[in-house]
Amino acid sequence: MFTKVYGLSPCQYLTRRKWSKAKELLAGSNLTVYAIAEQLGFRSVNHFSRQFRRWMGMSPMQYRQSISTL
Repeated sequence: MFTKVYGLSPCQYLTRRKWSKAKELLAGSNLTVYAIAEQLGFRSVNHFSRQFRRWMGMSPMQYRQSISTL
């Protein structure tokens, strides 16, 4: 039922929401990457950074810097 309504599995939906929130926090807050990782439920900032790099093609800090130069 969930997949029919949202077009994604529950896991995919939550993952997209998590990455959307990560991007929002990196762009619009002064929180550290560690604090953002913790807020999003990652047990390790290293794991968060690796996953973010896989998803976005850049590290969280690189993403934050690219946003600030726009």
